Amino acid sequence: MPKIQPAEQRARHPIPPGDYTLMLDEVKLIEQPNRFAEKDDKGIYKATGTTEPPIRPQLVWQFIADKNDPEGDPLEYSMWTGVSYGNERAKLTDLLDQLLPEADEEMKSNLETDTLVGRRFKTKIMLVKNASGEPRPRAMFFEPVKELPI
Repeated sequence: MPKIQPAEQRARHPIPPGDYTLMLDEVKLIEQPNRFAEKDDKGIYKATGTTEPPIRPQLVWQFIADKNDPEGDPLEYSMWTGVSYGNERAKLTDLLDQLLPEADEEMKSNLETDTLVGRRFKTKIMLVKNASGEPRPRAMFFEPVKELPI
C-alpha cells in the first residue's frame, strides 16, 4: 500500500465521455472524514460518540488518458475506492477484478498498488448522476491492454 498523503486540492476538468486508453499514473492512500458514517437522532456519530465524523482511509486511483484537453494537457480520470478487497459490493473489489482478471483473491487482497502503475487499460467513460444528481464521469469497465514484448 502507498503512504498516506493529504488530498490534493487543484482545479480539475472532467474527462468527457468517450472511448479511451488510460494509464494508471498513481495510487494515493488518503484519510478523510467519513461523511456517510451513521449518526443518531441528535447528530452524534455512532463510531466516535461526538459530532466529529470518524476518519476513514481511501485509495485515489489517478489515470492519464491517451487524449489531450484543448490546451494540450493529457486528460485525467480519478476514482476513489476503499482499501479492503473481497466484498462483492466494494468498489475496490470491482476495480481489481477488472484490472487483474487472471489474479487470484489472495493476490488481490495483498496487492502492492505500485505494481500496477504504468499499466494501460481500455475503457469507456460515460456521464452518470451522483447522489446529488450531478453528472460525473465514470469508467464503465477496465480492460487490460496486452503489452507487446520489445
